[in-house]
Amino acid sequence: MINDPYAVLGVSPGAGQDEIKKAYRRKIKEYHPDLHPNDPAATKKTNEINEAYDMLQNPEKYEAQRKQQERQQQSRNPYGASGQQRSGQSYQGPGGWASDFGGFNFDEFFNFAFGGTQTGASTRPEAKPEDSREFRIVVTSINSGQYQDAIRVLTQIPSTGRNARWHYLYALASHGLENDAQAVDQMRRAVQMDPNNRLYHQLLQQFRNAEQTRSSQQGQSNGFNMPVISFGKILIGLFAVQLFFFLLQMLFGMGAHMYYLPG
Repeated sequence: MINDPYAVLGVSPGAGQDEIKKAYRRKIKEYHPDLHPNDPAATKKTNEINEAYDMLQNPEKYEAQRKQQERQQQSRNPYGASGQQRSGQSYQGPGGWASDFGGFNFDEFFNFAFGGTQTGASTRPEAKPEDSREFRIVVTSINSGQYQDAIRVLTQIPSTGRNARWHYLYALASHGLENDAQAVDQMRRAVQMDPNNRLYHQLLQQFRNAEQTRSSQQGQSNGFNMPVISFGKILIGLFAVQLFFFLLQMLFGMGAHMYYLPG
């Protein structure tokens, strides 16, 4: 795993967003799978470039992981980290992000940051030597957050090429777009076609849990708004009743007054 995102992209620590984006695009084009077919070294370099760019574009994810890691270290060490000298370099990113990578577990770090949890399966695919050119493009697109581009390439692949890995990649892209139902459906098909793949089973359960969690959150949000709507209807009903009795009182009062008028 990389420990200096600026060095990977070839920019200085004080580089701005525009310079970082230009460097990222230049590097991706240089090592794109289309230019280096069946080249594991180029694929590895592409993944490093995507990781470096994501680190600089989404610093809050890494800051949250850093704090979580510190809490875990403190829970294992009752004396905390104050008695230890931390080593490593500190990087200043866009938006004022600063992070010390000394003593950091990068396996857990990137598993959390790129779509998984420490107990879940990673949602960042890796290119395989037997992958077709289209699959390599899809892998790169997913890892760079271009989920719509990944789905567009996948849908262009004929049905004869839609194997278990095709459904796996489609599920990852759908998950990135927060389309939980589609992710679960595609992942279930991948499991059916390759039932011995442990990763597929893990992701299927992971996506099912995500779908249930999101549905539960939406249900709680809708339930919270219901009392407000009901209370408003009650107020309108009470006002209508009061208005009705007020009109009745005026009507009967005027009738009685007219009845006792002298002839």
